Amino acid sequence: MIFDPEDVSYSLDARSRDRGIDVQTITLPRTLRFNPLLTSLNTNVRIGPVLFKCIVVDGRMAVVAGPDTVDGYTTAWLASSGEFLERALAVWHATFAESRPALPEGAEPPLSPRQLDVARAVCLGKTDAAIARQIGTSERTIARHVAAILEITEANSRAEAVLNMLGRGRQSRT
Repeated sequence: MIFDPEDVSYSLDARSRDRGIDVQTITLPRTLRFNPLLTSLNTNVRIGPVLFKCIVVDGRMAVVAGPDTVDGYTTAWLASSGEFLERALAVWHATFAESRPALPEGAEPPLSPRQLDVARAVCLGKTDAAIARQIGTSERTIARHVAAILEITEANSRAEAVLNMLGRGRQSRT
């Protein structure tokens, strides 16, 4: 799971939440090193054993990642009934039972939604002035948000913060 500053699909919009859509993610602990913003992007993310990549939809469909082809293309299996679906659901439920929330109960995500917007803009190379105009706030406020982003990503500069947010920084290699 990597951070893509142009992809806002990590979080559901109000319309999706109103329709009862829920997203549950279970990932390995090391994912938080590669994506330090993950708990801000998805406050429901869980940490636990991950045996395979799988998407379960409404308990009635499972998409399971398969091996890459010899040409490097990703494959996947889709099951909407039968033993394959039953087994995928059983593994999902067992994995969920073994997982724990990445954010402790009652803890706030490291970055606010506004700070996430600033983080995306920083990744896209925008200046504080451009970000302030885009969001409709002062450059001083943006500077405070950037300082918070540097702290969360354990970076000493904007460039290092971008590398850390994209999973390519020093901390992702340790």
